[in-house]
Amino acid sequence: MSTRPLRVVVGGGGIGGLCLAQGLHTAGIDVAVFERDTAPDARLQGYRLNIEPVGSRALHDCLPAHLWHLLVATAGDPGPGMGVFTERIRLLMREDALPAERDPSEQTHAVSRVTLRRLLLSGLDDVVHFGKEFTGYRQNADGTVTALFADGTSATVDRVGDQLRAAGLDPDLLVQDAKDDDYVMWAYVAHRRALPADLPDVPAGGRGRRLRELVAARLTDWHPGLRELIARTPADTVERFDFATAERVKPWPTTNVTVLGDAIHSMPPVGGLGGNAALYDADVLRRALIAVGRGEHDLLPAVAAYERAMLKNGFAAVRAATMYLRPATLPSRTVRTVARTFFRLCGVLPPLRRAIFSD
Repeated sequence: MSTRPLRVVVGGGGIGGLCLAQGLHTAGIDVAVFERDTAPDARLQGYRLNIEPVGSRALHDCLPAHLWHLLVATAGDPGPGMGVFTERIRLLMREDALPAERDPSEQTHAVSRVTLRRLLLSGLDDVVHFGKEFTGYRQNADGTVTALFADGTSATVDRVGDQLRAAGLDPDLLVQDAKDDDYVMWAYVAHRRALPADLPDVPAGGRGRRLRELVAARLTDWHPGLRELIARTPADTVERFDFATAERVKPWPTTNVTVLGDAIHSMPPVGGLGGNAALYDADVLRRALIAVGRGEHDLLPAVAAYERAMLKNGFAAVRAATMYLRPATLPSRTVRTVARTFFRLCGVLPPLRRAIFSD
């Protein structure tokens, strides 16, 4: 067992990286986060994120108790569970709602991305360094790692640990300006081959209107309420986003550098699977590193065990997200018919539904 104090550098302050930093910092492990955004409030946008029980458990375990309670208190109603409807708004299937008496760490929470980010940053003033775009790293002969940044600077993981900050934080300051207005979000998902070839050439000022008209023209036989929703959407809120899905990778020789979240298993933003997978990664890696810091395990075997769990869970989420997305992107009517039949069966057969969609 190594007797050298454990020091951790996290390249990127996303959901997973900040969750990991919170968990390590609370455990007294020296951690530094280097984030390319220039300020904490650089990302004050984004739709609400459904934190599923797997993500709730991770946040409960990684956050200090006062931040976890504040997250639960500011979360919105996640609703009765995901529903799958036809284009005529006929229900095919709805997920089973979780029992209300379950502990909040086993529940689903609809959280504001802005509020979540502020909570994840809280208490890490001396840990998170902004304006530092991570470009690579160098492994040193003494076992340390030097992180390299776009501005030409670097950081070697060899500094003294930070003192834990007191928990006496003002909740009002944490959530100020972070409240969401009510909104409805819709998405029209299609393969890029199904979109007009000249769409990228449309000027930014008219792109939203062109996209809205394109979607409306393809929904002429849909429910009138859905068509009205599209027609009333302000054009400047409509945008095109390309999705990418990571291909499964084989295990690699374990070192003192590892990955989590979108850095290894990026997936389409379907059902909040990506964010919850990143939180799962953070919690598993946190547990492994805390055990190393206590001298209970050597670093490389602990990281190897984390990587096995991360790859299994992460790419299971990738498969699920891809499965949900495929019926919308393939032009085959047969595929869409099979998908509709599948969801209808899940709707009438609770054991099948729970086996596939349970946490």
